[in-house]
Amino acid sequence: MRKDVKQAANTFLLETYNFPEETRARLLEKATREILLNCQQLLSAISSGEKAAPTKCAHRLKSNLNALGLVALVQEAKSIEANTFCSGKALLGAAMNLRDKITDKPCSTPT
Repeated sequence: MRKDVKQAANTFLLETYNFPEETRARLLEKATREILLNCQQLLSAISSGEKAAPTKCAHRLKSNLNALGLVALVQEAKSIEANTFCSGKALLGAAMNLRDKITDKPCSTPT
């Protein structure tokens, strides 16, 4: 997870739940794995051309981001979930843009 995103999530967990540092670190580690997995699944689902799969993946991603208080990223995931894009290429671009805002770790980009 990008440093700025992780810091925002850490601050949210501290201010909202007053979790101790060790608990926040464990939650962020698990959330990071889930979010990266959901990003990869979203990109794969879009590339597969299925209609329902991207919506389901974007919904899971939206939920993960929401649990960490990452409101701006939640809005982008919500847009992808609603699948308001005109083409699969535009949807893939939006998903890749969201992924890049979340993580600087490489995810394979579907072709």
